[in-house]
Amino acid sequence: MGNFWLLAFILCQIIPTRTSVTVGGGVGINIGNADGGGGGVWIGGGINNNNPSPSSSPVSKLSSAYTALQAWKSAITDDPLGILKTWVGSNVCAYKGVFCAGSQGAMGPFVAGIDLNHANLQGSLVKELSLLSDISILHLNSNRFSGSVPETFKDIASLQELDLSNNHFSGPFPAVVLYIPNLVYLDLRFNSFSGSIPDELFHKRLDAIFLNNNQFEGELPQNLGYSPASVINLANNKLSGNIPVSFGLASSKLKEILLLNNQLTGCIPDGSQGCSRRCKFST
Repeated sequence: MGNFWLLAFILCQIIPTRTSVTVGGGVGINIGNADGGGGGVWIGGGINNNNPSPSSSPVSKLSSAYTALQAWKSAITDDPLGILKTWVGSNVCAYKGVFCAGSQGAMGPFVAGIDLNHANLQGSLVKELSLLSDISILHLNSNRFSGSVPETFKDIASLQELDLSNNHFSGPFPAVVLYIPNLVYLDLRFNSFSGSIPDELFHKRLDAIFLNNNQFEGELPQNLGYSPASVINLANNKLSGNIPVSFGLASSKLKEILLLNNQLTGCIPDGSQGCSRRCKFST
């Protein structure tokens, strides 16, 4: 099902030239599942139609994609399913897990999405991935990637869905994701991120925020309730303190928020509109 929806997403954008994917789980989220690492169907805020128009030539786009993917391949140290055996030659649209879109006209084909969910790859992300200037979807859940998110990710203006769930990433919250301009879906659950959650996250125009099952600690940001997201999952961390007063002013757009299995104290603020829908506060 996941590959079907990813193809549907690309078809809504541009006629695809070729897709070749044999791995992958679902696309997006499974609403209400606090324990899963990715999967399900993305039903969030839809597609941002204000993405920059492709500007470089078809040859340079695929050449840049080749450079990016070969650099990444070199940083992958274990590929038990043999996914990367197809990542040979300049025709990146034939690589497993890589989705191309675009016609053979003036714009030409380009890499529009990567879905390597459940590929069990071990390695790290590389700065050259920012050369994929037209990619909208990067789904990498259920692998063994580690390290940090490269600072160059802020340059991927077209990226809308970033799923790094169920990997081995660590260190502080990857602040670079706050600067990806068109991001609407962020899934970092089931990793080893630690430290505080930045206030800026809840000012960003995200529709889904999944940070559960990490090692985040400290108090919840006071602007939590001002987030435009429809689903927020912060469960199974080490968060403490009170639930912010701003939560009482949460938008009716909020459909679900999960805060269970933290060390939160105090009361749920009055006027919490979301509580009549799906809110779990057990700590």
